[in-house]
Amino acid sequence: MVQKFIEVIPGMTICTGKELDTQGRVKVDVRLPGSIGRGIIRKDGMLIEIRTYLTDPELNYKQLRVTKKLREAGDRATLEPMDVKMLRLAKADDLGEALSKEVEQMVSMGVDERLINYTFAISIWIARALIDLNYANPKDVEFWANHGEANKNVIIDISKLWAEQKPVDKEFVELFEQIFKNDHIKKYDTREFIDYVFSTARESIKEIRKAKNHD
Repeated sequence: MVQKFIEVIPGMTICTGKELDTQGRVKVDVRLPGSIGRGIIRKDGMLIEIRTYLTDPELNYKQLRVTKKLREAGDRATLEPMDVKMLRLAKADDLGEALSKEVEQMVSMGVDERLINYTFAISIWIARALIDLNYANPKDVEFWANHGEANKNVIIDISKLWAEQKPVDKEFVELFEQIFKNDHIKKYDTREFIDYVFSTARESIKEIRKAKNHD
């Protein structure tokens, strides 16, 4: 039953402890809906082995104290497949506000804010451009699943150039054209697409700053 339960969860929040077990392995806690999985990081590969599963009411006082931050962070997280998340944000009425909330959520979970702002945000702006410029149907689940998987490294490379404030040169253009190729889009206007992404980015940044100033 627990195995089936885990299989349908699209994501989970993980926390590694400073203490090691008797065999020198790093201890791990995993936040699951209404419960905690406790285990270790195995030494024979990149694998987390969960050995104990406890619902929240089953946690004793010490376990409640030790897992408090993990449970709070995990409960704030929106657990959904990345392609679903990208599409949801791309269709948001107020992209700036929606993006700001996602960034705040991930930062609260310990992820580097600068990394988020450049990779996560650019993914959303690109998805928004694909929809608004009629390159992609927002309801085409197969397209978005392929888009997310095929372009993850390309978007990281774009993010690096963006972070370094590089000009829109040949390398920049080629990366955007690679997205079209990976998405099997044959007819496209690269300049229009890049201009739209930058325009969306400027508006989103304004909304984020406005929201922060309001807070």
